[in-house]
Amino acid sequence: MLTTLPWFIMDIALYGVGLFTPTILVELAGAPTAGGTTFIKDDIVATQQAAFTDLFLILGFVINILLVERTGRILLQWIGFLGMGLSLGVLAMTGTGGTLWVVLAAFIMFNTTLNAGPNATTYLLPAEVYPTEMRATGHGVAAAAGKIGAAVGTFFLPLATATFGLGPSLAVIAVLCAAGAVVTLFARIETRGRPLSTADGLIGPVVQP
Repeated sequence: MLTTLPWFIMDIALYGVGLFTPTILVELAGAPTAGGTTFIKDDIVATQQAAFTDLFLILGFVINILLVERTGRILLQWIGFLGMGLSLGVLAMTGTGGTLWVVLAAFIMFNTTLNAGPNATTYLLPAEVYPTEMRATGHGVAAAAGKIGAAVGTFFLPLATATFGLGPSLAVIAVLCAAGAVVTLFARIETRGRPLSTADGLIGPVVQP
């Protein structure tokens, strides 16, 4: 549960939202245009805005590097999922023609908490929680679950948006992120400060002092 479900959920959000960030920006914060005659200009502006918010992906990784051994993997992953869910919830409630700074702030929060938490910790935990004899298999299964999530996110968002609208679609992903936080807390195995060899044989939650 700890290694497969969070990675599956994280990749739904990562690929579902990340790949379509410029499109989402146009729909949520793009100015209405008569006859759609400026759609190319709108797309260019949205791509520039998306590139700006992508800078905070780097910030998220920096935060993870600085804190992963101080606070542990579980706390970062839990906070990350909560931040992702909150930011996507804000985007879901924004609606078409929303305030640009609110939309950008939500994307900044999403990108930062994504990389400070689940996008890093879902790689770390499968390499640390399994005994040596099943470590490669465990990590492979977890990675496969993530790739399934990536496929679901990539194909789900356009189809769901066309059927139900962007807001409800983002709300579903926000709920999934909240579920990722719950799973992380429920199935937690903290490996902070433990040499890899001492993780052998872990079969249940480990409480760090």
